[in-house]
Amino acid sequence: MTDVTTTATKQAKAIAAALAFASAAALAWSSFSSEWAHQLSYGHDTFGLREWISCAEDGTLCESRSIASLARFAKTDLFPTFGWICSVSMWLAALSLAGSAALMLAGRFIGRPIALTTVALLALAVGLISGFIFLATRPPENYGPGPGFWAFAAGELVGIVATILVARIRPADPEWDDPETFDEEKW
Repeated sequence: MTDVTTTATKQAKAIAAALAFASAAALAWSSFSSEWAHQLSYGHDTFGLREWISCAEDGTLCESRSIASLARFAKTDLFPTFGWICSVSMWLAALSLAGSAALMLAGRFIGRPIALTTVALLALAVGLISGFIFLATRPPENYGPGPGFWAFAAGELVGIVATILVARIRPADPEWDDPETFDEEKW
């Protein structure tokens, strides 16, 4: 069964919306996670995009610090900057994905001045680049990717697919989809 405003089936709309909302949830959770990376062989330290949790050797006493303090400790300047860039782009992507999916389910589409799906795709691209640079410029300690990073990677990939699906399911625009035939005398 198709929707009256589009040629998409209700199943296609449900799949696109589910992917968009799942991606938005994964990106939002990942942006607040303090376990983007954790120490592999010794210690119990973890860090996220804005927070470093330093623990004692036995893992019982932990102290939360800003990611800038970890950057000062590791003598790197790019690290906290790309953490903030990645955070902001993930928040923007999550909001745009959820908003565009909600508009799609309501049978609406805002294409001008810029569609929410375009904002989501641009934010996903910036988040993907800055997230990988953030993890690549981490301190040279024995850190490996944690659950926050894997949620970020899954949210990014699913978000790109969801953005494309949501952008394709939109109501017909008479100005663009069925333009008036060109008449030379009217021109």
